[in-house]
Amino acid sequence: MLGRLKCNVDTTFSAPCNHIVISICIQDEDDIFVLAKTVSFEGVHVVEVGEALGLFHALQCASDMHMDNIDFKVGSKVTKDA
Repeated sequence: MLGRLKCNVDTTFSAPCNHIVISICIQDEDDIFVLAKTVSFEGVHVVEVGEALGLFHALQCASDMHMDNIDFKVGSKVTKDA
């Protein structure tokens, strides 16, 4: 969509390492790279909590960078529906 950004949020869980990694990638309407960020946490949560943390950090990153008009894509249907 013209003038909008796209933000993909992916959360990776590692129970053996007791670790969660959140990957955030923002692109413009032409799929040109704008920004990427990773956030990692100790501790493993249920998938829905990890995905919600991912979306929270993506929203926080966009707000910190004064970006708006963003469409967020997350892997969890529960997070997307909420």
